[in-house]
Amino acid sequence: MDAIPNDYDRRGVIVPPTLEGWAYRLRRDPARETINHAISPRARAAHWQPVTREDPLPREELLSALEDAGVAQAAGWAVVFSHDHYLTVFGGTQNCMNDEEAALRHAGWTYLHFCPVQPLPMLSDPVPAHMMRLVASLNGVRLGVVTMADVATTVTLLGRTHRNLTFIIHQLLGHAPELIAALVTACPNAQTVFWAHDLFALCPSVHLLRNDISFCGSPPIGSPACGICPSGSERPGHVTRMGAFLANTCPTVLAPSATILKVWQRHTGFTGPTRVVPPCRVEFQSEAAPFNRGRPLRVGHLGAPLFAKGWQAFESLARWHQGDPRYEFIQLGTLTLDVPNIRHIYTQVSREDRHAMVKAVIEAGVDVAINWSLCYESFSFTAMEAVAGGAFVIARKGAGNVGSLVTAVAPNRACVIETEVELQALFAEGHILELAAGADRRTGHLVPSQGTGAILLQESGDA
Repeated sequence: MDAIPNDYDRRGVIVPPTLEGWAYRLRRDPARETINHAISPRARAAHWQPVTREDPLPREELLSALEDAGVAQAAGWAVVFSHDHYLTVFGGTQNCMNDEEAALRHAGWTYLHFCPVQPLPMLSDPVPAHMMRLVASLNGVRLGVVTMADVATTVTLLGRTHRNLTFIIHQLLGHAPELIAALVTACPNAQTVFWAHDLFALCPSVHLLRNDISFCGSPPIGSPACGICPSGSERPGHVTRMGAFLANTCPTVLAPSATILKVWQRHTGFTGPTRVVPPCRVEFQSEAAPFNRGRPLRVGHLGAPLFAKGWQAFESLARWHQGDPRYEFIQLGTLTLDVPNIRHIYTQVSREDRHAMVKAVIEAGVDVAINWSLCYESFSFTAMEAVAGGAFVIARKGAGNVGSLVTAVAPNRACVIETEVELQALFAEGHILELAAGADRRTGHLVPSQGTGAILLQESGDA
């Protein structure tokens, strides 16, 4: 295509949509813009603010809170580390933690969680324990700010009297891993679980997105590929520190899918025990509603309108098919962009309403969900929510676990394709209408797996 046709309108849409050989393209290039704005994790961290300015609690208050919670009498207790406050921040990892907490507390365990006061898109630089501040939560209630020095003293003290102690590491973003490793080694009777929710063990770029746009596959340290990526300069030191953490803590590694575990093991060289623990499964209803041919096909994007999650592909389709009576485009999530031909439905999955997205998909009558993530997904809750909502799922080949997940869970309602041109062709030619009409349209609900809780309770005989 050498020139822009004369009928390229002010919205950036080429009209009419039947113009042979043409598909919608933004005048700007989102990929190029993303590359141009990509900066190193350290440069990004300079703009991140602490989540609170509170002073740390006295050590006695932390110890008293644990004693009041009956840690000494509990069936077991979990000391958990992650990158943010799972009680107020929502996402896949946080879903796993909420399910884990519920399962363990139901069995009489105490659940003690810590996340950094200063969030970071990388590991914290090594710091003394008294300078590392964390937000502490106990059994689903926020306690306040504590220092890692007081955490180490308190946990070590209580660990001597309660042998059923487990450290659970969900995410080390913002943490100094050396401090957590020192705590683990100070409690020799405890076991440690490390979750491979993503590929942060391999690079500060959590999803291994080179220049924030393409999966790099974890090339060797010092490779030319790292030399052109903003995360490359941080990677050697990062990998050394993560490797030392795994070597010093000797964890059992859990992963949400075999797909992510295979990549994680191959590139970390980890030879210890591992297990795959899918965060949830779909339990389908026995009957399905008939396909409605009397209205436009409703096409949905589930979640945030982010470039890394494939928003640009969805937006392109919506803009190109503006005025096309065959399709209606819907975005379900908390954030929205003012884009022509896309209807936004506010949807927030929370600790109190884990099934909000599934219910929204059903109520909106979404026929097709496009999951065009550029990330190497470790599981994909949004894909499972789309399937449970009765939608046909179009997934991008190369998006990690998404394709294998949807084809395994619902083989008659998924399509895995490689390029955006193929995606556009499905809609331009109308083939997606037949795929959706012939799909299994049963709805269902998500059944959580209880995560680490299922394993710990099975080991202790409380399952």
